[in-house]
Amino acid sequence: MGYCADTVDSHFIIPEAEIPAALDAVNTLIANNRQTIFPDWGPVAPCAPYQSLAEAIESETSFESCEQAHGIFMLGWHGDKWYEDRVEAILAVLAPHAEIGSYVRMCGEDGSLWGYQVIVAANGQKILALETGRYEWSVDHFPTGEPVTFSATAASTPNTVGGVIGA
Repeated sequence: MGYCADTVDSHFIIPEAEIPAALDAVNTLIANNRQTIFPDWGPVAPCAPYQSLAEAIESETSFESCEQAHGIFMLGWHGDKWYEDRVEAILAVLAPHAEIGSYVRMCGEDGSLWGYQVIVAANGQKILALETGRYEWSVDHFPTGEPVTFSATAASTPNTVGGVIGA
């Protein structure tokens, strides 16, 4: 078992010139923390040091479909167990190499919303910031130009959720 999380939105980009340094940072992180946050997954040991950033991230987290093409690396989507320590550590070492404003946003199995965004700290360095989210619902416009009114008169037609629309 374990806590699961899915990607809601992602635009986490590492420019081509930064990919080698980002891969070195991830390999170093994994090698230095193999006994703590990156223990072996089981009978098949991970392949660190990894030869590609996609392979490292996909092997050590539950992200899939990471892509290196068109001069960039793009973080893929997450849709399984949430290994918070692993993911946060990897994203934190990627942040200095990512585009400012890069982000990934998640929804946990309990409906919790959170994300991570690359920002510029007061000292001028790119860092990973934690975001929290919420769902917000609003009516943007009314098809007739008039607000919809709800009433409970006998002449009204019930809607599918038990209320009535119009009179």
